[in-house]
Amino acid sequence: MGDTLSRLLPAQTLETWWPPILVAGGIVWGWWLGRISGYRPRWRLMAAGAFGLGPGASWLGMGVVHQRVGQTWPASPPHVKAAVLIVSVVGVTAAVTGIALGLAVGSLRAAATLGLAGALCALPAAMVVWGLDLIGLRIGTGNAVMAKVTAPATLAAALCGGTVMGLLLTRFIARMTNSHQ
Repeated sequence: MGDTLSRLLPAQTLETWWPPILVAGGIVWGWWLGRISGYRPRWRLMAAGAFGLGPGASWLGMGVVHQRVGQTWPASPPHVKAAVLIVSVVGVTAAVTGIALGLAVGSLRAAATLGLAGALCALPAAMVVWGLDLIGLRIGTGNAVMAKVTAPATLAAALCGGTVMGLLLTRFIARMTNSHQ
């Protein structure tokens, strides 16, 4: 069974398909943010979501941050590196997405606020990673623990980040609309 699965789904498959999946998710998220907030033209939010979750996550988050974590803590245990990496990538990706959304609506203040809010949404991911570590789900111990930790951590950050950035963005758009009337 393992050989069949390896042939059908080689290790490089995820690396190949992950960036386009993130970009597509960013486009859909931007569309929904535009619909919920009433912002027009929606394509700007769709492009910002695609940029934040595409290059923001793929190149900056997974590339630059991954390299820096490895260089900064070379002797740290694998579970510590993985925890720092997960939280850092989530924070950087959400911050870049927040900045892109703020710039998409044409407000430096919105970009700064959304970027900071996005970065702070890494805190729920940190709480999940460390909480699961405390109950024995430590990354690097086998039994697919990396996936068991990463999935709820990123989900917590996505729920927090999506909610907070969505509310803040809607508030900025409402203010901008009211000031132009």
